[in-house]
Amino acid sequence: MPKTQLRQTTALKTTVRQKLHGTLTHAVQLLSLPQHELREEILRVIAENPFVEEISSGEAPPVSTGDGKDFIARAHVGLQENLLLQLVDMGMPERIYDLARIIVSTIDNDGFTAFPHRTIIADYNFTTRDLRACIEYLKQLDPCGVGAENMWQSLRWQAEARYGKDELLFDLIDMLGQARENLTRFSVSEKQSLCDLLEIDGATLEAKLKLLTALDPHPVNRSDGTAAEWALPEIFFEVREKQVYVKVSDQYLPRFRVNHKLYREMQGKKSPKTGAAATEWQATYQTAKSLVETLQFRADTLAQVARIIAVRQYDFFTKGSAYIRTMSLRDLSQETGRHVSTISRILNRKYFHCGWGVFPLRLFLMRKIKSSDGSERSAEDLKTAILTLLAQDAERKKSDRVIAEILKDQGFEVKRRTVNKYRRLIHQESSRKRTK
Repeated sequence: MPKTQLRQTTALKTTVRQKLHGTLTHAVQLLSLPQHELREEILRVIAENPFVEEISSGEAPPVSTGDGKDFIARAHVGLQENLLLQLVDMGMPERIYDLARIIVSTIDNDGFTAFPHRTIIADYNFTTRDLRACIEYLKQLDPCGVGAENMWQSLRWQAEARYGKDELLFDLIDMLGQARENLTRFSVSEKQSLCDLLEIDGATLEAKLKLLTALDPHPVNRSDGTAAEWALPEIFFEVREKQVYVKVSDQYLPRFRVNHKLYREMQGKKSPKTGAAATEWQATYQTAKSLVETLQFRADTLAQVARIIAVRQYDFFTKGSAYIRTMSLRDLSQETGRHVSTISRILNRKYFHCGWGVFPLRLFLMRKIKSSDGSERSAEDLKTAILTLLAQDAERKKSDRVIAEILKDQGFEVKRRTVNKYRRLIHQESSRKRTK
């Protein structure tokens, strides 16, 4: 009987992993922030970094021409339409999308639903399981917290998005939701009661309250009646004498400078408070310089993108929204010389103002539809073709798959899921619902 031989082998495997430096990671994060969140981050750095000092209050909102308050108020035009567009892009199942669309349609001026979620699902024959799935999508809407039943549920969603899993903070929010109507100042006795109920000390409670007060209890409108800053436009397009003029505004951001003199004085010294070594001072100083460079890069890239959009979307600004041209991240990347991921971050949650209102910059990232002859058709062409086919469907039985097959005969190279997405964008029901 042959002997079984066991062989033991060892092998060395070398892998290369890229890891961003902390300063670079922070810089990348800043590119994605809309102006009102960027303002908060700059103020935080000013408060914590001794080499960054504010030189003006910067309280004024961005204005181009006319009254700045009017620009902010007009940011609310089409809020529900904006939210519906976000839902369409999430690609959720048809049934969950139907529920999400109903919930969004009931949103009031504060961003909350006019009716409890369970009332909505009972009225429209949805299940609790449908609701749970739907809420996970609602939590992804911008501004975060919109679509909740009330302020406390909105704060809970925001806390999950900003801080991750923090059960103690969630317990605090749930507890306050049952006992309070707002986030006014807490008395000493109230804090002590919360400490006793949560079985925590005063310092821990203060830390959680600080996290809580950093959230926005009114995701759309503030309690004082002013418009929230979530859709505050940073780019302004104005048509004058058949020319499209562009202005990129940063007037809402605090003005600051890096104190190079203080750094030279602190070189080689230790901090009297923390005992920080010279190398730590240098790291703090580099963070301050990086902030300046990142903000300049952000402003330059936004300006580049705005100028390209002004040229390529000339018909949109001069004739109307039906004249949007197809654009992609790759198009903007090639014309600006920036990486695709950089352009994506720059466009993220940024808004522009024009003669038709306030819109997200990503409005222009309309998918190019390939035709059978190799040319490209616009998304508007596809919407029109789908709407025409639905209007001609007397029996209301054409499914998305059937429509996709007919469109291929008309030159559109699209799949069923693409038809599904664009049918939703033009607010048309599925074949099953149209038949009913």
